[in-house]
Amino acid sequence: MSTRSVPDLKSLGRHERRPRAAGQNASAETNGGKRNKTAGKWLSGFAFVLLLGGVFYRYENWHGARELAAAQNELLARAGTLDLEVLLPKDVAEEENYFAIPILKKWRVSRSARESDFELVVPESLEVTPSLIAELAAGLDRPYSQMTPSRRRFILDAQEVPKWQTPPDFESLRGLVKKLAQKLDSFVQTGDAANTRCLVGIMLKLGNGVAGEPALENAISGQWLQHKILNSLNAALAPGFLTELDLGEIQKRLLPENDLLLMEQTIFGTILETDFKLTLMRRELADGNSTGLLWNIKYWLGPYAYHAMKWGPRGWWDSNRAYSIDQMLKVGGSGESENWRRSENAAESMSKNLKAVAGFKIGGDHEFYNMRRVMACQLVPGLKHFWLLAAKIAALRRCAVLACALHRHRLLHGAFPKSLTELDAGLLPGPGPGPQMDPAKAEAELQYRVKEKGFLLWSVGMDRVDDGGDVDKDWIWRQGTL
Repeated sequence: MSTRSVPDLKSLGRHERRPRAAGQNASAETNGGKRNKTAGKWLSGFAFVLLLGGVFYRYENWHGARELAAAQNELLARAGTLDLEVLLPKDVAEEENYFAIPILKKWRVSRSARESDFELVVPESLEVTPSLIAELAAGLDRPYSQMTPSRRRFILDAQEVPKWQTPPDFESLRGLVKKLAQKLDSFVQTGDAANTRCLVGIMLKLGNGVAGEPALENAISGQWLQHKILNSLNAALAPGFLTELDLGEIQKRLLPENDLLLMEQTIFGTILETDFKLTLMRRELADGNSTGLLWNIKYWLGPYAYHAMKWGPRGWWDSNRAYSIDQMLKVGGSGESENWRRSENAAESMSKNLKAVAGFKIGGDHEFYNMRRVMACQLVPGLKHFWLLAAKIAALRRCAVLACALHRHRLLHGAFPKSLTELDAGLLPGPGPGPQMDPAKAEAELQYRVKEKGFLLWSVGMDRVDDGGDVDKDWIWRQGTL
C-alpha cells in the first residue's frame, strides 16, 4: 500500500512570494524617479511663470506710474491745475444770467429729478413777434450768459463730469437763431435801427451762452451758431444806417468772448474729464460695480481685451491715463498767439494715428490691442479742424468789432479811414493789444482796404500769407455801404 504525501494545511490559501528579478526592481525605481523629476519640473516651471508674472506686473505698474506722473506734471505746468472744478464755469446767480430770463426759463425741460439737469427746448411752432423780441431783450443787461447756469453745481454734487451727462441739446436753439436771423433781415431792409440793434444783441447773447458750455460737444457744434450770428451781423452793418450808439452797443456785446481762450479752457477741462473717466472705469472693474461704463468697455474691446484690462496690471490704466493726457496736451494750448495753428496740426496727426496706436490686425479677423493705449484711444475725442474753426470765428469776431469802429469813424468824419493808422484808438474798446490783431499771425494786425462803397477786412488765414483778401485763401469780412 503506497503512501501519499498530505499537503500542509497551514500553507493552503497562502500566496507564495516569488523573488523579483533584478531588472524589475530597477525599472520601477526609474519610473518613480521620472515621475518625481517631471513633477519637480512642472513645479519649477510654474514657480518660474509666477515669478515672471510678478516681475511683469511690478514693471508695468512702475512704468505706468512713471508715465502718469510725467504727464500730470506737464498738465499742471500747462493748465495750472489738476482740479476739474477750477476749470468749470462759475455758478452764477439766476438774476445775473441771461438764460434765466422768464421766457428762456419757461423753455427748460427737466431730464431727471435733479433740478439742475435740464435742456433748453424751444417750441418748433414759435414765431418771432414783437412781444417775443421784447421778452428776449429783457435780460440783455445781465452780465452773464450761461445756457445751463447750474451745470457746475450739478457736476460737483454728482461727482461726475460733463461728458457723462448728456450735453444740453441746443438744436432747437439753432432753429430760434435761424428765425431771428430771418427777422433781422427784414429789419435791415426797412432800416429799423432800434430793432436791428436789439436783435443783434439777443443773437450774440444766445451764441455766447452756447460757446461757454463746458461740454466739448457743444463747444465744437456751437461754432456753427457763432458763424451764423456773425454773418447776420455782417449783413446788418452793410447798409450803414445804424447810429454810433447802436454800433457802440454791438461792440460791447462782441468783446467779452475770446473764442480761442474758450477753446483752450474747454480742452483742458476735457483732459481732466477723460482722466477721471479712466480712473472710475478701473475702480468699477475692481469693485464689480457698474454704472454702464463696464458695458462700454466690453462693447468697444470685446470680452478678451475686457478681461485683460480687468485682471491686468494697474500700470496699464496709468499708461492709458498718461497717453490720453499727453495726446490732448498736444492739441491743448499754451497761451501763445499762434498756439491754435500748432494745435490744429497736432490734432490732425493724432486723428490719423489713434487707430494704429490702439492695436493691429493679423490675418484680417484677429485683432490685438496695445493695452497701454487702447482705452485712451477709445476716449480721446476727435479734434480735427476744431482749432481751425475756432480761429476763423475769432478772426470774424475781431473783424466785426473793427467794422463797428470803422462805421463809427465814418459817422464822425464823413468817410472811412484810408488806413487803420488813421482810426481813432478810442473807437476800439477793450484791453490788450486790441481786437484788430490777427489771430492767424503773431503780432500782425487784420488787413484793411477801402473800397468804392465800403471796405474789406481780412485775416491772412491758415497759410500765414497775405493774399490781398482772396476769398479762397484769406478769411475775409466784406462790407459795403449805400
